[in-house]
Amino acid sequence: QGFYQLMLQLPQERLAIAVGAVASAELAVDLAVAYTKERTAFGKPISAFQNTRFTLAEVSTDVMAARTFLDHCVALHVDGKLDAATASRAKYWTTDVQCEVIDRCLQLFGGYGYMLEYPIARLYAGARVQKIYGGTNEIMKELISRTLGRRDARFAAMTTGGDRDDHLVELAAGKGGLVACALALLITTCLPMT
Repeated sequence: QGFYQLMLQLPQERLAIAVGAVASAELAVDLAVAYTKERTAFGKPISAFQNTRFTLAEVSTDVMAARTFLDHCVALHVDGKLDAATASRAKYWTTDVQCEVIDRCLQLFGGYGYMLEYPIARLYAGARVQKIYGGTNEIMKELISRTLGRRDARFAAMTTGGDRDDHLVELAAGKGGLVACALALLITTCLPMT
């Protein structure tokens, strides 16, 4: 019975890893923003350089997208609807984002980024293992791929049958909020009525 209980908790474990990944990536962006405002090169803060600003804009956008997906997954978990494939998506994608964001933020620190006295170096050192424990990211992709081709029952109900608009209103009014409203708009404008 122990193995069964362990398997039931895997989605929650993977969600917890995703929470840590997003929090770590957010911290890396905050540290990089603060550092680039105080560090100077050629007589001005490095945050004044276009490359730095573009990098910070890109990584902050990546983190915002990861946070949005994570919030969606947490809402599913709270409602008891987080499935193994979605938890696997959250784990693999957020840890990939974490590693990429931290790497790009560390680059803005230059040589200081490799000194363990700086939190960014410790974030970098600890990020890589996130892609391994809780199931490697390659295993997560394998688990996800096994579910592809199966349509989500809620989505199928929305796109077939005469009560599609009722389902869209339900979805938009639910915990999905703005994301669900955008999805509802996309579905109503892109999919033919059946």
